[in-house]
Amino acid sequence: MHLPPAAQARVGRSRSHFCFLLVWAAVYAAFLGTGLTSFARPSLAGLALACALVWVHAVWRWWNSPVGLLAWTGREWVWQQAQDKRCCSVRWRIDLQSVVLLELQTQGRESRCLWVERGAQGAASWKALRRALVGASNPLTAEGDDGTDFSAAHYLSPPRPPHI
Repeated sequence: MHLPPAAQARVGRSRSHFCFLLVWAAVYAAFLGTGLTSFARPSLAGLALACALVWVHAVWRWWNSPVGLLAWTGREWVWQQAQDKRCCSVRWRIDLQSVVLLELQTQGRESRCLWVERGAQGAASWKALRRALVGASNPLTAEGDDGTDFSAAHYLSPPRPPHI
């Protein structure tokens, strides 16, 4: 019946996302190092080129990740980049406790992914953001699953027993 209070988070390039890209590059280098002796060179060269192109694209996407402010007003989500402020919908994709991946869809634009980290927020602000994410995605209503209206006055006070 109550929505969570207002919360906000600064969003920028994620250090966790960059660390993931570095681990990916290390695994890729190890694969190339061991694969040079066991694979035929033409197939390895094609696979290596494809992996390198995918990794370069991922790093480019990380470098150009959206920077802005994601805010829950108490009723709706708002995404602000520079002077552009838009209402949006937010879907929770991955939760790693100190890092969350959110899918953000603004009105009239395609969706984008945002990595939001605890390190960029204070502890209280991080908890408020997580409460807003959970509460906004699962709003409570005054009706039960079977359509029963629990806000009616006769449910608020117990029935009086009959006089004997």
